[in-house]
Amino acid sequence: MKTKTCRRSLSVKGAIVLVGSLLLMCFASAAPKAEAASKLALISTNQVPSDSKDMIFFKKFCAENGCELIEVDQADVTSGKADLKDYNGVALFYIMDYGNEFWQKLAAYLAEGGKLFWSGTYGAFKDIGESGKKGLRDVFKAQTMLYIEDPQLGNGTVDTMMWIKPTSEHGIFEDKEVKLYAIFSGEAMGFEPAAGGKTVACWVNRDQKTESGGPAIIVSENNAGGKTVLLGVYSLNLLARGSEEDSLVSRQISQLYIGMFKWLGIFTDKK
Repeated sequence: MKTKTCRRSLSVKGAIVLVGSLLLMCFASAAPKAEAASKLALISTNQVPSDSKDMIFFKKFCAENGCELIEVDQADVTSGKADLKDYNGVALFYIMDYGNEFWQKLAAYLAEGGKLFWSGTYGAFKDIGESGKKGLRDVFKAQTMLYIEDPQLGNGTVDTMMWIKPTSEHGIFEDKEVKLYAIFSGEAMGFEPAAGGKTVACWVNRDQKTESGGPAIIVSENNAGGKTVLLGVYSLNLLARGSEEDSLVSRQISQLYIGMFKWLGIFTDKK
């Protein structure tokens, strides 16, 4: 009798353990997945394909820094279908005229504490038009947009716009030991700060001494906590290179992007 009782007791205990395990598995599978710490709206245009190597890596790069990159169509922003207030920041990766209504949406978002990042070169647009220039001035606090390139660009080597040199101890430059950030571009957008804009970095030649091309990065802040960063070069191709090689270029451009996006509040410190 004692043996049967013990066996029954063990069977009951085993059943309890089994049921408990199944319940734990159910709760675990039903538990919501952890969301990214922040969301970055990437304004999509047909100029930078979402399935390009650059963009695929940039999504991965953002995820590694606690940020979900979400593509938002420019037309949806203009029409009001997409509300920028749903995002911790907005990024544009092409220098072009986005239209008056779009710039107005960005201005309103910024006035309520939004964070904006614009980077790129001219592509097919050497003139962004009057509305583009107004948006540049009113939203990003910069002016005098002019595409500049090294005479040797496309011939295998360039001498100008090779490095970005911090001109102030701004918050986007986390490592104070880095004196120059490798870009190796040879082309850039020529900007000048407008009222409210501040130059925090300039272009430097291959010799790592001679300045060329004027401001490389212009930032601005407003009383509502809104912030902007304007980087006068398309550098996602260099950023993507970091996924394939460990080089000075890939490390430094990654470090620069992390610093800029942390200052904007889009990236957070890794836990």
